[in-house]
Amino acid sequence: MAVPTRFGASGRGARKRRSQRNRSDEGPGELSVALIAGKRELTVEVRDTGPGMDKAQAAKALEPFYTTKGGAGLSFGLGLPYAYQVMRKHGGSLHLRSKPGVGTSVYMTFPKRSVKAVWMEGGNRNG
Repeated sequence: MAVPTRFGASGRGARKRRSQRNRSDEGPGELSVALIAGKRELTVEVRDTGPGMDKAQAAKALEPFYTTKGGAGLSFGLGLPYAYQVMRKHGGSLHLRSKPGVGTSVYMTFPKRSVKAVWMEGGNRNG
């Protein structure tokens, strides 16, 4: 599996982070993505400052079609279950950490032996 990344994957304990402000109607928030390089694995951390989930919601979050978002819309509850299946297919793992009122973090850990990362200096190759 090739993972082109501008975050880099070299260096033990390397940690890079990008953040973006939420521009939805639900209010201000922050989404950040970090790549953490360990000795034998790479971990991608996706963190938000959204409403978070309690223990019961977090326990169901990997079930297909489960969603914490109410109302009609484009939320089908398939994102985390799909990510979990992809991680399992590639010998990795997915863990959730969430707290109501604080936000949620998703940790996707890949064994380094299955990742071919390419350092992209200065950003996107296409632009």
